[in-house]
Amino acid sequence: INRNCASMEMQILSHDAVEQVEKDPEHIFIGYFSGSKTHDQDFEVAEEALLEVMKEHPEVRLKLVGVLSDRKMEKFGNKVEKLPFMDWKQLPSVMAGIDINLMPLENSLFHWCKSENKWTEAALVKVPSVMSRNCEMEYVVENGKDGWMCTTKEEWVNALEALVTDEKARKAMGEAAHQKVMEHYLTV
Repeated sequence: INRNCASMEMQILSHDAVEQVEKDPEHIFIGYFSGSKTHDQDFEVAEEALLEVMKEHPEVRLKLVGVLSDRKMEKFGNKVEKLPFMDWKQLPSVMAGIDINLMPLENSLFHWCKSENKWTEAALVKVPSVMSRNCEMEYVVENGKDGWMCTTKEEWVNALEALVTDEKARKAMGEAAHQKVMEHYLTV
């Protein structure tokens, strides 16, 4: 099996994005990047936990990128920013602006084979990921060190709470993920 890797161009775009980003010091942005309407069921895996965390932490904002139904999120009004599906070359600059990356996946045979691409993209810009546990992620991620893997709503809430409430832990996890990507997931 050849693992996914980041191209030199993606590495450069990501490096530049990290160098140029100015994070909002008063808010914590959680991001979800989807490609198509088929990701609605994936998003639902983490949605209830996300709703709970957003309710408890007024400083949390949600950035939704791509095609996604967000009916339950409407009650948060301007705390939710929606961006359209975008070219992959734009992703690093948008992703560098978030603080936590979401990677929920349905629990199905098809989704058990989903790769670490979204984790890699976030790690390239030093953003930690909270994701559904699956065999592919278990192969790549050291749970609690360079990402959080979750199965239950409680695990999602605990992982999000840990990163929302502890900036130092958030940065350490993003750095650990970045280090792993730089050592093992580049084409050079």
